[in-house]
Order: sequence, then C-alpha cells, then structure tokens
Amino acid sequence: MNNRDLLRTLSGCKFYQNYLEAQRPAEPPPAKPEKAKPSDPRPRRRRSRRVYRKYCLLVVALLLGAVLLVISPLWLVYPPYGKAFLLSMPPMVLCALSWMAGAWWAWDKDRYTFMALTLGATPVRLVLGLGWAWLVLSIPEVPFFVFVLGLMWHWLIFTVPELAMVHELGQTKPTKQAHTNDRRAESPAEPSEVSK
Repeated sequence: MNNRDLLRTLSGCKFYQNYLEAQRPAEPPPAKPEKAKPSDPRPRRRRSRRVYRKYCLLVVALLLGAVLLVISPLWLVYPPYGKAFLLSMPPMVLCALSWMAGAWWAWDKDRYTFMALTLGATPVRLVLGLGWAWLVLSIPEVPFFVFVLGLMWHWLIFTVPELAMVHELGQTKPTKQAHTNDRRAESPAEPSEVSK
C-alpha cells in the first residue's frame, strides 16, 4: 500500500472530515437584507416649502415689475391700453400660482400625480383664462389686440418661475453622509512602513 492509497482511505473517514470541518474558519451567517428605513420627509418637505416660497416671491416681484414698468406707463399715455394690460394679468397669475402649488404638493409623490396636477390641470386653467377673456372682452372700452397681447406677455413672464421651480425641486442635493464619505475617499492613504 502506498501513501496515495492511505490518504484516499483517510479522506473517506468520518473523523477526518469532522476534523477538517472544525479547522475551516466559520462563515458568517448570510446577512438578512435590512429594511430600508424610511427617510424622514420633514427636511425634504421644508426644502420644498422654502423653494415654493422663493418662487412665489419671484411671481410677486414680476407682478410688481409689470405694473410699474409696463402698465403704469401705458396707463399714463393711453388709459385703455393700460386697463387692457392690467386686466390681462389676473388669469395668468392664478394659472402660475395654481401650477406652482400643484408642483410643490406633488413633487415627491409619484409621477402620475405630479403630471396630473401640473400638465393635467391645464384644461381647467385654459377654461379659467377663456372665461376671464370672454368677460373682459364684453367690456366695450377694452381693445381686443392689446388684451390678447397682454395675456401672451403675462403668460411668458409667469412661465419662468414655474419652470425654474420645478427644475430646482428636481435637483437632488448630496446628503451630509455622502459628503463625509467622499472626503474620506479623497484623503491620501497613510504611508506604509518601509522595510529596511
């Protein structure tokens, strides 16, 4: 009998297999998948409120700027044009504020809710604008073309805060934890000892 036959016989023995099992390092039990803790929505909600407030103030600033820089001079030069431009402002302001409120409320909800409250509610806003236009144009002193031009002008300037708000809400800021991990990764490794 040679050594190879002896080792083959030994490897078939139960006590030898138990010995080898005991010598192996213990494998850690498989990690249970941790349930993701729901992140606290309060900081995100506070951030969205802050963004909403900022863009509402921008709408107010645009409103005051339009009154001071466009409507007032028109009113002084030719009052019917100033009245037409002033009367074209309310439906566009309401449309902008309702769009921004819908975007603010639904930005962290699912995509369909967000789309329903922003783009999906556009027909309601159009009906509001057309109803207002019909009501204003029934006044004989209001010039039609100036009123329509005012509607288009106010729609253009109030679209800027709407789109800027949605863009800013869509930006995700890195968390503090990710920042500290990035800094650790960027720090140089400690110098290894040089053997002499």
